[in-house]
Amino acid sequence: MCNKSAHFLNNCLILLEYPQIDKATRNVQNMVILGNRKPIPSDMTNCLWVAQINEYYARNPHLLPQETVQTNFSTNLLEVHG
Repeated sequence: MCNKSAHFLNNCLILLEYPQIDKATRNVQNMVILGNRKPIPSDMTNCLWVAQINEYYARNPHLLPQETVQTNFSTNLLEVHG
């Protein structure tokens, strides 16, 4: 699950967006994985996969494609100064 509303992955708007910005995708087993094709790091607190992915890239911003970094920066700038 990606957020507090329960839904299937096929209906997940975040999962539709993340492959476009190379943050996540699905593998042949239909599991959500990172954009670099590695598994989502284990989380002992059992938090939501979207939070795990965001935390991973927050700690490793150099692994995001440059276009994604620029898009995220612009979006965050608009949210703060908009």
